[in-house]
Amino acid sequence: MTGQRVRGTLPQGLGDAIRDTAEEIAALLRGVADTGVPVPGWEWGVGAAAAHPAQANELMADIAAGHERSHGDGTPQSLAAANERALAEFDEREADPLAGMIVTQAVWRP
Repeated sequence: MTGQRVRGTLPQGLGDAIRDTAEEIAALLRGVADTGVPVPGWEWGVGAAAAHPAQANELMADIAAGHERSHGDGTPQSLAAANERALAEFDEREADPLAGMIVTQAVWRP
């Protein structure tokens, strides 16, 4: 589908579920003072874990809309490397701005 414009609507209820989930994530983030705290079982801290959906939502929306975007070749190794590069280039780690980005980007843009 790369390069093609995708048109249509989300399946019933999916848009609400996406927005509700974004709000729940944002509620957990808002007001967190130290986003450097490690997430148990992960290599990332809270700030990096929140930065991932904040920066990736725009990428996925662009891909879904048919815009050319590159993010690895689909293998686990290339996706992991692409995620690391994207996070290194995206320097926001503060809780409140990340919460806002996650909510703002949880909107279907056909």
